[in-house]
Amino acid sequence: MPPKAKAKARPRVVYRLTKAQMAVPVRIHLTNKQKTFLRAHRRENPDLKLQELCDWAKETFALPNAPAVSALSTVLKQPDITDKAAEQIKVNRKRETRVLEEELCAWIAQCEELGMPRLTGSAIRNQAQTICRERLARDDISSEERAALSALRFSNGWLHGFQTRYRSAAHGDGGCSGNARTGQQRGRKPVTMLSVLN
Repeated sequence: MPPKAKAKARPRVVYRLTKAQMAVPVRIHLTNKQKTFLRAHRRENPDLKLQELCDWAKETFALPNAPAVSALSTVLKQPDITDKAAEQIKVNRKRETRVLEEELCAWIAQCEELGMPRLTGSAIRNQAQTICRERLARDDISSEERAALSALRFSNGWLHGFQTRYRSAAHGDGGCSGNARTGQQRGRKPVTMLSVLN
């Protein structure tokens, strides 16, 4: 019996990326102080073009690369925010969204009591959005809470902050109030496996 002919090996395809394709753009985030300094520099030098201002910001603030012209244009249109004002905004927002976080904590505690699998960030975010919508639909919330809830964006940053506060609460360090009423006491539907998975 003649030996089997060896199958021809496929030629290896090698993909080569150009330097431009390999360069991952780094998003530049300026602090409030840097933005204020930038606006002051623009007021002192009104003839500077936006691209020149971008290059100046890169050099002055020792940034890995220059901020985008569009981002800089937005920064220049914003009012100056002092550190004290920024801190006050943060404090007010926390105060006005405390009820939402307490309801979310109660929901997570219910899920844990029912022995449900570990909740994903996506499930927590979806539940937070549901609670937010329900609270906004009510007539008995203050205008401050309504404004704070309307401004809430359930981003990865928000999720990280909430999870950090929730973990500290679980260890008795504050965060979600330990004596917060459960969702059922607030008139919410009890949690079921189906409600978590949907």
